Amino acid sequence: MKHLVFTCLLLAFAGTFAQDNLHSLQEQLKADPQNVEVLVNLAIVYHDQGIAGDKKAVGKSEKLLNQALELEKENSLALAYLGSVYTLKGRDALLPWNKMSNVETGVDKLDKAVDMTPDDLMVRIVRATNSMNLPSMFHRLQYSLKDFNYIIHSNKFQHWPLQEQSMVHYNFGLALEKDKNEQEAIKRFELAMQIAPESSWAEKATAKVTSYKNSN
Repeated sequence: MKHLVFTCLLLAFAGTFAQDNLHSLQEQLKADPQNVEVLVNLAIVYHDQGIAGDKKAVGKSEKLLNQALELEKENSLALAYLGSVYTLKGRDALLPWNKMSNVETGVDKLDKAVDMTPDDLMVRIVRATNSMNLPSMFHRLQYSLKDFNYIIHSNKFQHWPLQEQSMVHYNFGLALEKDKNEQEAIKRFELAMQIAPESSWAEKATAKVTSYKNSN
């Protein structure tokens, strides 16, 4: 499951989408409707479409995640993604109180997921990236910084593929940038460049570092 989840997370961060992966998961779910692993991974794909603005995909992801949690209530990754789905519902809601209610429900689920499995780096990534992208009024940036810091200091992180490590350092840099900590942000961008120099994350990080140099 972890390998497939990694793939889905990379797709989300890169802003791309693998249509063949969607079809494969849909066929697997037809063959085995109560397979929690498939339910979660298909939900992640729809979640990523929701990030790109597909409101119907957000609803599909929510339905699949709830099914997964009915079958396996202690699945912290499903709970974390369900929390993220609720923040997307908040983004898309028309009424201000519905926006607030959905986001508050979402962050509560994200926090519960991390509390359930604090050593699960994938759950931490979901909360870190979600918290980083929420409006400042929700005061979630410190959760993002805490999670990214936890991830990079984990022994498990050192064994991740280099491209995934680069991705984490780049996004940590974005969070530090939002926290007005430019020096530490640059360090993370430079690490993203060094770890996987041929990756898209290195390219994005290079653009960030160049921008800082040109502004000085």
